[in-house]
Amino acid sequence: MLLRHALTRPEPGLPRTLRPATVGGEIAYSSLRAAGHLVELTPGVAVLAGTSVTRTDRLAALGPRIPPRTVVGRLSAVWVHTGHGVPSELSVLYAPGTHRPPGRPDLRTHQATLAPADVEGLPGLHVTSPLRTAVDVARHVPRDLALTALAQLWSAGLATPAQTAARLREHRASPCTSEALDIVAELAARDGRGPSPAPRPVAVSVSARPSTR
Repeated sequence: MLLRHALTRPEPGLPRTLRPATVGGEIAYSSLRAAGHLVELTPGVAVLAGTSVTRTDRLAALGPRIPPRTVVGRLSAVWVHTGHGVPSELSVLYAPGTHRPPGRPDLRTHQATLAPADVEGLPGLHVTSPLRTAVDVARHVPRDLALTALAQLWSAGLATPAQTAARLREHRASPCTSEALDIVAELAARDGRGPSPAPRPVAVSVSARPSTR
């Protein structure tokens, strides 16, 4: 791609994400970034400055890092859908009965069963749907991170507390599901979208030894 083409708005149907190879190499890419002509989405993948970045752009930016036959999920899916977070660590889901993707320092793999409605994206590049993403975040992500990520999904209008709670109740009763429902209730109460969660009991130690918890 000639440099003048890289600085021209792409026509419909042409790639919106740019890499060093498409702008003349690493030096040209770095120079364009330094001059403010490119905005980097992930290392080595950028869009033209002023571009309204979409979910498709962010998913395409992750493309070279996504192992075959996997689906971007959890906090990485939140980034694809909302732009919230830093995608330095990629979380992907792989189906039971298939080979686990080879390990990499930047990759986290999780086995999961996904229904067709749980997946969307591009040919060969898939991400969990916003609602499936919300459910997985509530069930598997540490509470503080989950609260922030769910708030991003809900404020973007991509899922609602009621939808998320309903999907969570489809899971069998377990401490994981109970905790996830509590997270959803807490955030819904903050936003005025639901009742306040029940207060948690305070554990009191009767042991003479100091608690290590």
